[in-house]
Amino acid sequence: MSSTPGLHDTGNGSKGKQHDLFWVISYKVAVLRALGWEDLGVRRRAARLCDGMLFSVDLVLPRYVPLGGSAILRCEYSVQREALHKVEWLRGHNKLLQFVKNRKPPFRHYTIVGAVIDKNHSNEREIMLRDLDLSASGYYTCEVSTEHPIFTKTSNEEELTVIIPQRTPPEVTIRKPVYTVGELLEANCSSSPAHPVPHITWLLNGDPVSTTMILASAVARCDRI
Repeated sequence: MSSTPGLHDTGNGSKGKQHDLFWVISYKVAVLRALGWEDLGVRRRAARLCDGMLFSVDLVLPRYVPLGGSAILRCEYSVQREALHKVEWLRGHNKLLQFVKNRKPPFRHYTIVGAVIDKNHSNEREIMLRDLDLSASGYYTCEVSTEHPIFTKTSNEEELTVIIPQRTPPEVTIRKPVYTVGELLEANCSSSPAHPVPHITWLLNGDPVSTTMILASAVARCDRI
């Protein structure tokens, strides 16, 4: 059975993909040469036509931020500045900040519910959000666009949660001090107000209590923060 040159299985997945990519780039350069485009800059741009799509984009941010605190959202990308066109930070589909390299001024700021963008500590690599409240919790991304070729890539989606830590340690009360073997022990664990609602894990002599030993658990009272 015949096969297309450069698109056969080499027996090695990564080497096969590299071989295929090399064939595609070589093919595109050959087409440009056939059209008479022998300029060195054109050939370089043609070579970047495929590998320009291989750059990485990752968003790094803190998972939890205390109420009223600040957070840095860092967009880590492997694009060189000369090939960079635009960087955007988003919460859902709403833009927070946009950087366009050749625009004057290059930065455009948008509003965000539950936070303030610190313009003095924001650039094409990271933005700072300060005075966060609970409504700033959500999923964030960043997008990077290149000039040659024109291509946009979106980062991973990362969640940020604004929290209110417990002010005091949890308090355990037991109905009576002495129990006989086989008797049902009744205990209550009270946590100070917090957000999100704290998860309670029971310990016996420092070890987690099996859920099979717990008959029921319920929130007796929930105070507003």
